Amino acid sequence: MFVHLIDKENNIVYSNLENDQGHFESFKKCSVQNEILIIKNKKFRHGILKNDDGLVYIITDDKETVERPRFFKESLKVHLQLIPFVKKIEKSIRDKTDTHTRRLLHNLSSLNGHNIQEMFSLITEEELREIKSDRKGFIKQRIKQRIDDAAEVFSHVIKNNASIKMEFSVSEKLKEINPKIKKQRHEVRKALMNIIHIFFPDFTDLNIRVNVEDTDAEIYLDFESFQVAIYHLMDNAVKYAMKDSDININFLKDDKTFNIEIGMISLQIKHDEIYKITQEYFCGENAKKIGKNGQGIGLFLVKKVLHLNEASFEVHHNIDKTQITLGGIDYEKNLFIIKFPQKLLLK
Repeated sequence: MFVHLIDKENNIVYSNLENDQGHFESFKKCSVQNEILIIKNKKFRHGILKNDDGLVYIITDDKETVERPRFFKESLKVHLQLIPFVKKIEKSIRDKTDTHTRRLLHNLSSLNGHNIQEMFSLITEEELREIKSDRKGFIKQRIKQRIDDAAEVFSHVIKNNASIKMEFSVSEKLKEINPKIKKQRHEVRKALMNIIHIFFPDFTDLNIRVNVEDTDAEIYLDFESFQVAIYHLMDNAVKYAMKDSDININFLKDDKTFNIEIGMISLQIKHDEIYKITQEYFCGENAKKIGKNGQGIGLFLVKKVLHLNEASFEVHHNIDKTQITLGGIDYEKNLFIIKFPQKLLLK
């Protein structure tokens, strides 16, 4: 059965007509709801039906449908009723894709911009333009002269490139209806440190000490999506943890779960924000106050990609009931917990 759906604005909503079979020509000539056609010695039934939503045309050589005109007419009615639903689904998918694409392009453009700024902080664009020969020699000499700055630039570029990789990774996984998950055995501490070490220069600048408890625990997980979650948690920590403080990462096991607990003194989370903090586009009041509200997708992505690993994510605020005010900004001790079901713990 070949179907051609057109909305009231004359846009094709759906069509599987085969042009090389002359179906479009049959459609253009059709003016009735139900008619028998002979095409290349083969018997077809076709017809057209309209209402306020648009138009449907069907042509088929299915023997049962060809011989049952009443069934054919019912098919026309059913397909015609689908037009508003198909359009609604199409709009939903398009809006979601547009948002997804805009976010990806924005993030990639920002990260690329950061990399360019880092490079030009070492050698300016004007200097590069003025070099007439031996550009490589000039760059080598500049790196020797500013070796500490060059090391810092290099570490920032590594982090930005890791961010770009994470953006592509999460983009691919979240746009799929059934994302491909490749679970394998991994040492938990090593999987964590693989991402955390990228942020060490940032933590050093803020005089934040990251203490990761020793463990030989091994867990069954999808390494790529797990890294995306840890990346965004650490990115949030760099933005919101208090300077001159500690971030403590511990591992706890009970009868049902294996937990990774990340405790830090970070921006105060209002009581009415705790249930919104993992929602897409939500930014807390204090994050806005210090101008680091971003796009409000970090913890949303953490929760989303951890779900792919059968893990849950919890945020507990003000766990020791104390508050620190620094530069007019309120901080408190917050706890971020990743919970894996016990069945995924291998050692």
